[in-house]
Amino acid sequence: MANKRNGGLFIPLIKMIKQWIRNNNLRKPIKSFHIELLTDRVFSEYSIENYPYGIYSWFYVMDDLLRRNSRPFIVEPEGYEYVDNYLYQKPFLLRIFKNKIDNGLRLSDVAINHWLKGNEGIAVAMFKNLFGSPCK
Repeated sequence: MANKRNGGLFIPLIKMIKQWIRNNNLRKPIKSFHIELLTDRVFSEYSIENYPYGIYSWFYVMDDLLRRNSRPFIVEPEGYEYVDNYLYQKPFLLRIFKNKIDNGLRLSDVAINHWLKGNEGIAVAMFKNLFGSPCK
């Protein structure tokens, strides 16, 4: 449903985010399902116009969500427990994740500004750096 709601860009964007997770050595500590639910939460409020805006929006909203929430807030689909509880039980891991999100936001902010100014080559190079592999 989220992929259809976002014109088919949702699933590829999740794959990009997961590549960012791998590039930042967060794959083992950060659960894949958690990332999927976070991404669905982000793009239930924002629509994905294109990948540069989608990437920037994801980091922007993630940064905001992590700053505003001092305890678990992503409820599993059946509503019985919090998917992100494991993260809040490990303050050091949470701090690392927040720092990585903050760094990603800063880089994607610079990249999107280049994109808006028509410097697409620079923006794409910055996004490639962010993900550690070519963006599609």
